[in-house]
Amino acid sequence: MQPQAFIEYLEAKYNLDSRSLSGEVNRLFRDVTRAGERPLRVCDLGTGTGAMVRRVLQMVPGPLEIDAVDLEERNLREAEALTRKALAAGGFRVTEAGRGSGRDPGSSEENGPVMQDHAGRAARIRFRTADLGSSAGRAMLVRGGFQVITAHAIMDLLALGPAMQAIASGLRPGGAFYATLTYNGATTLLPGYRDRGFEEALLELYEASMDARGASGGSYGGRRAGTRLYDATVSAGLSVAGFGASDWEIVPGRWGYSADEAVVAGALVDMIYAELVGSRKLSNQDLERWREERRAQIEAQRLTVVVHHTDLLALKPDDAGSRTVTPRGA
Repeated sequence: MQPQAFIEYLEAKYNLDSRSLSGEVNRLFRDVTRAGERPLRVCDLGTGTGAMVRRVLQMVPGPLEIDAVDLEERNLREAEALTRKALAAGGFRVTEAGRGSGRDPGSSEENGPVMQDHAGRAARIRFRTADLGSSAGRAMLVRGGFQVITAHAIMDLLALGPAMQAIASGLRPGGAFYATLTYNGATTLLPGYRDRGFEEALLELYEASMDARGASGGSYGGRRAGTRLYDATVSAGLSVAGFGASDWEIVPGRWGYSADEAVVAGALVDMIYAELVGSRKLSNQDLERWREERRAQIEAQRLTVVVHHTDLLALKPDDAGSRTVTPRGA
């Protein structure tokens, strides 16, 4: 997928992702982040176009300091622009912090805007490039001293063992790790394709390609990343406080797709095609025919897509060796 098309895809799925979040895990996250010292220091991993940054700003009360981290500079530029736009619409005024000469993850420069609402609530956001798959990127996390680390639809792309060790080290005692929409092993397209055997083989190969990332000895989650993330989180010394399904459910319904869902469904079909084209196990002609038929169903608003994800909330033991979730309303 071309970079601009990928940015458009990330934004198209914003509303779908938001309504797919596990309600119970999200409630626990809100409860955990209501208390504690302020400003709350947050690191968002794999920021993309800033979707989770915007959600955190909506969900978490009080002043915030957010490090928004992504591998791609173009994603961060888009994230900053969209965050400014969203917060200006929400009543925040934007002022500038000191501008550094770059976005080096080791820099102490206070890059990025400071946003303040009419009640005086301030949020400082730093947009920083870092490769979370590298030792330097993980070192940035370890040095962070964050109270909250978020990771939206990114953990299936990372080596879970080293990533979770860095995340656990980067959290302060009592801190929270909130991982949302981690892929967990099932993509379903309905109605069934006319050659069911072909599509079953196609989807199996697609999911096997996720497993192949760890074939060289890495600890990538693969198609069962959501399940394996749970185990890696526990192994890193964190306590799982919440775990639940956050499935995409794109169903045309009586009035067709809601806004942007056709874009997401089409992008998914295209990503599956791009992953498998040239495979020795599938005919390119059959694969092209499959894409054209599924694309035609999207155009006619007849294709249902269900993709299984999981959300996880984990807590780092505090200085007393434990951490509890404050009940709602307490």
